[in-house]
Amino acid sequence: GTPRAAQRSTAASQPSRVAKEYHNLTLSNRRMAPLTFSIPQIATTDVSTSGEQQQQQPPLKIQIHQVDASEPEHQHNTGFVMWPAAVMLSKYIAQNPRLVLDRQPGDVLELGAGCGLTGLTAAVMLRNQQEQEQIDGTTTATSASCNVIFTDYNPEVLENLDRNIRLNQLDVKSHSVVGLDFFDQPEASQYDDSNEEAKEESWVDMNGTRRTQVGLVLGADILCYSNDADLVANTLVAALVEGGQALVLGGDEDHRFGVKGFAEACRNVGLNVNVRTDLGQETTTTTMEQPSTVIDNNNDQSDGATAAAAQQWEHDLAKTNGYEQGYNFTMFDIHKPMSKKLR
Repeated sequence: GTPRAAQRSTAASQPSRVAKEYHNLTLSNRRMAPLTFSIPQIATTDVSTSGEQQQQQPPLKIQIHQVDASEPEHQHNTGFVMWPAAVMLSKYIAQNPRLVLDRQPGDVLELGAGCGLTGLTAAVMLRNQQEQEQIDGTTTATSASCNVIFTDYNPEVLENLDRNIRLNQLDVKSHSVVGLDFFDQPEASQYDDSNEEAKEESWVDMNGTRRTQVGLVLGADILCYSNDADLVANTLVAALVEGGQALVLGGDEDHRFGVKGFAEACRNVGLNVNVRTDLGQETTTTTMEQPSTVIDNNNDQSDGATAAAAQQWEHDLAKTNGYEQGYNFTMFDIHKPMSKKLR
């Protein structure tokens, strides 16, 4: 397909909020050592003779190399650095683990992965599940065979993604890094039961190879430009199996041009979508499945753990590019319908 840089000439003429945020990133920050993010997990229920108790799980520790770029090209190097949405989406899936662990059959695909934090979080969750199942003797074919596919279009970003997979000691044979350009994906026809051609579509990598559809797609900050709304919607139709789910999270429409029209673009191609705007830095774990604090008889200890977690969370967000207090997020929870004959 036509290179993304050429086709984005119109979008690039918009006053780019992303470019301004990137411009504010100093060279010293770009050259920093690997960042470590502490992704809080959901509390688990421990059943004992004394009754049920909530037991806090340790946070997932994810290390991230950013790409060293002394002369950034603002429109094309956004994947070189960390953005707030990746931290927020990583937290969301870690505190809603069924989204990853009980997804539709198929791999997990991260679109516009950038530095890969969200995909790495999913990969560590899957690895932990596999290790626990091996201990319990309950390994399932679904968990044992799941891979995370990290995608982006910039060669330097792809190289850095491979580096970050190795940095986090993940199995390089189980997870892959693949070039994917939104402009290369097939045009999504209206998805309905009568359109057999649309249902047979699959996503295409940058070598022109058709790839197997996946059960879950994750995307953090991939709606930067106005035309991204249609491009990402097309890509989701191509990439998801029937019944599959996508979570796309980014800044609100005041920060990202593609956010405003994305829900409509998804519905235009037959995807079901729910929109959430309550996931800001002030949002606590009450918006997730369960509280993530230690629950015991010592209220002071519980309050202290909550305060420490909130402080760590703010610290992690502050490591990202463009973050400021009051930064608001929009999340799209998207489902590809099942055809009637498969229901």
